[in-house]
Formats: sequence, structure tokens, C-alpha cells
Amino acid sequence: MNDVQSRVLEYIGTRLSVDPELTVSVEDDLLKQEILTSITMLPLVLFLEQEFHVSVRDNDLLAANFRSVSAIATFVQRKLVPAKA
Repeated sequence: MNDVQSRVLEYIGTRLSVDPELTVSVEDDLLKQEILTSITMLPLVLFLEQEFHVSVRDNDLLAANFRSVSAIATFVQRKLVPAKA
């Protein structure tokens, strides 16, 4: 597990209204398990922007980018790589 995954997992476990008995892994489908909903998505996006200093645009709000902790980490890491000229 990488640092981005760890920080996102910690956020989900402490900030989102997740059952304390529920264990979330990096590959769990956050949408199917209803951990990420229309209500919890905005706070997660704000966390990502503040924690990792990335900009999440409207066209980034795709299920593929937020389906799992692994997908979120890949999305953040892609945003952290400087754009090639």
C-alpha cells in the first residue's frame, strides 16, 4: 500500500460515515458499498484537493476515478505528475 492509499483509507475510516465495524480495502468498490455517495463525494474531493494539492475538475468526477481507494490513489498520482509540454 502506498502513502496516498494509506491517507485516503484513513480519511474514509475517520471522516466519512462508515460503519466502524466495516473494514475497507484498497480494492473494495466504494460506490457499490455506498461508502461514496452524492453526499460524501464533495468532502472527499475537498480532502484530496487540500491534502495532495491537486485540482479536481468536473470532468474528473468519473466513477472510474473514485470506484476504489486504489483508483483514487492512481487518479491523485496522475494529477501530481507535471503535464508534459
